[in-house]
Amino acid sequence: MVKEENYEDMLATAVHEVFHGLGFSSWLFDDFRDESGNVRNKDSWLKTSTENGAAIQKVSLAAPLGYARETFGCDSLDGVAIENIGGSGTAGSHWKKLFYFDDFMNGVGMGESAIYTKLTFSMLEASGWYQINYEPLGLQLWGRGKGCTFATGNKKCISNGVSQMEGHVCSETNSNIMSCSWDKAGWGPCSVSTYSSSLSSNYQYFSSKFESVHTFYGYKFAECSYSCSMTSSETDFNLI
Repeated sequence: MVKEENYEDMLATAVHEVFHGLGFSSWLFDDFRDESGNVRNKDSWLKTSTENGAAIQKVSLAAPLGYARETFGCDSLDGVAIENIGGSGTAGSHWKKLFYFDDFMNGVGMGESAIYTKLTFSMLEASGWYQINYEPLGLQLWGRGKGCTFATGNKKCISNGVSQMEGHVCSETNSNIMSCSWDKAGWGPCSVSTYSSSLSSNYQYFSSKFESVHTFYGYKFAECSYSCSMTSSETDFNLI
């Protein structure tokens, strides 16, 4: 039996998994159809490029790409990035969390805080199997209106100790410093994780080859929705 306090998170997880079965999964991309019912050649809309030294797939289907451009305010965005990190259950079948942090179809999940976005539902409609009512849907909050610099991965998130995704990604290594989360939902520390093996240079942000940064944790036991006089405004997110 699901505890009442866990119900919303469990429901969000169930919706996420159902979406995989409905078509948002790499093993179903070959079954996408165009407006005439013909098979959509995956190679025509799922392109692989190299950014920041790593290979990444991007969706160029018109509707998802249009909503991504609208979200970030970046008309030149060339594709919606697919997650390229994680095991076979994560990489290739989710939006890249670096750019789509609060979308319910990223690879880590946001529980009840996840947003059911026009972007993701339009991906399902672009599969050729569904018609979507977009009225109750919205755009993600993460990176909204931040422009092309935020929405593209041709740079590191932190460069020379300075965040390149201001207001979202933190570079503070002192865990005693607290700040509001990026969405003003709570506050907490920025933290650095230490790994047992050396990280790829693509994900090294500090002098140590074993450390990677998180963004500020968003504890929801404090009110930050009106103003924040602390260091900056970020939330919990592993950049790897």
